[in-house]
Amino acid sequence: MTSPCRVLMIYPKFVPDSFWNYTEACELVGAKYPAAPLGLITVAAMLPKHWEIRLVNRNTEPSTDADLDWADLVMIGGMLNQQPDFLHLIDLAHRHGKPVCVGGPDVSSSPHLYADADFQVIGEAEHIIEEFIAAWERGERKGVFTAEKFKIDVTLSPMPRYDLIKFEHYLFIGVQYSRGCPFTCEFCDIIELYGRVPRTKTPIRFSPSCKRSTIMVIEGMSISSTTISSATRKTSESCCRGSKPGWKSGTIRSNSRPKPRSISLTTANCCRQ
Repeated sequence: MTSPCRVLMIYPKFVPDSFWNYTEACELVGAKYPAAPLGLITVAAMLPKHWEIRLVNRNTEPSTDADLDWADLVMIGGMLNQQPDFLHLIDLAHRHGKPVCVGGPDVSSSPHLYADADFQVIGEAEHIIEEFIAAWERGERKGVFTAEKFKIDVTLSPMPRYDLIKFEHYLFIGVQYSRGCPFTCEFCDIIELYGRVPRTKTPIRFSPSCKRSTIMVIEGMSISSTTISSATRKTSESCCRGSKPGWKSGTIRSNSRPKPRSISLTTANCCRQ
C-alpha cells in the first residue's frame, strides 16, 4: 500500500446576493445552505480508500488554520460564482505551505485563471483522477490533467461520499442522474462542459445513491441532471426505483428547456409523504 494522504476538500463561498445564495431563506427552516457539494463528495469517492478526507463547505462553516495545518493536500472545486473565494483559498493554502489541486466547472472553463494552483484537473474527473493520484504518489507536486471531452460513462461514476456531509446544514441532498444536454440555451455552458449528447445513469446504478441519501437525509432529495426534459421516462423510472418507502415522487426539476409534453415533469423533488 502506498503512503496515506490527508486531504482537505474545501468548497468555496458563493458570491453574496447571487442566484446561488439563499442563506436567508434557508434560515427560515433551520438550514444553512440549500444543497451539499455533490461534485466534491463524488471526487472524494474516487480517491484511494486509505487517504483520509475532511470536507469544509465555506457556505455553511468557516475553514480554519487547524484544518490547513492538518492537511497534506488541499483540493478545491467550484463554479464561476465561487471564483473570488476560490482564488483566495489557493493563496491561503500556499501561505500555509500546502499544495493545491483544483477542478470543477470554472477551472475547466477558464484554466488560465487557476495557473497558481499546483495541480489542475480539467474536465470530468473519472479516469484522469487516477493519473493525478499516480503522479502524487510518485512524489510529483505539479501537473495538469485534462480529460477527453464528453467520453465518461456516467454509469461507472461512484456513489458520492455522503458520510462527509453534515446533513443538518442542508435543505436537500443531490444525487446525479445525467450529464450533457441537447439544447442550446444562450445563458448556459453545460454543452461546453458536458456535450450535447445526454449520458444517463441506469436505474440500477442510480438507485443506490437515492437510497443512501434518503436513509441519511432529513426532508428531501433533489435529482441533479442537465437533460431531464429530454429523458423524462428514464428519470421517472429511476426516481421511483430509488425512492425510499414512505416517499413520493413529485415532478422533477430540470436545468434545460422543457418540451410541452414534459412540463409536468420539470419542477419538483422527491419528498416525504
